[in-house]
Amino acid sequence: MNRRQLLKTLSLAGLTPLVTSFAPWSPAPRRASSFIITDRPSEDVPRLLRLLGLDAASARVTKTPMQPAAQDLSLLRDGRLIDPTMPEVPDALARFAAELRARAQPGALFVSIEPRRDTPRDVVVFEYDGQVYDQIPLHRSFDRIEMPGLMGPTVFALREGRLSVVTSSCRHQLCKKIGARAGGRIICAPNRLVATLPRPASIGLDAVTG
Repeated sequence: MNRRQLLKTLSLAGLTPLVTSFAPWSPAPRRASSFIITDRPSEDVPRLLRLLGLDAASARVTKTPMQPAAQDLSLLRDGRLIDPTMPEVPDALARFAAELRARAQPGALFVSIEPRRDTPRDVVVFEYDGQVYDQIPLHRSFDRIEMPGLMGPTVFALREGRLSVVTSSCRHQLCKKIGARAGGRIICAPNRLVATLPRPASIGLDAVTG
């Protein structure tokens, strides 16, 4: 679905068909990605790898420092964000999410765990509720890229191959706290919005935000 088709759908449907619920989880670990905010990466990362059925050879693990924020777990499958408390999510993953959210200490590290796969190197892909909304050439610079969301618009800036969130309508502003990223994903779960950047050829890790 291109931008014009999506805008038409949003106008006719008043957003409801696109944002009424999170996508259900189904067990296909090599097509799913997970993101945690944690203060205990040495124990949380191996545990999450086990829960996802992944290992160091089949997964790309990225650790990105961020401003302190509430610890949490986010799941992404086929471009759609999944609520880890849904009944369809395996009990072990749901318990892990509950444990993270119950911790009083804020986390200062954002960790992504993703199956290894090729990513286009020339565009930033924006997805809203699992649908591709737009693709922006990575080599261009923009001070304002506005994307829709369940709670309102999110505004990005793209400068010299680095993407950042300028303003967001979500409550906790986690997508802003991580700063400008040169690769990986920027995710705003409350707005059902995902921005995917290609991994720079000059580095070995993605930079991913939540």
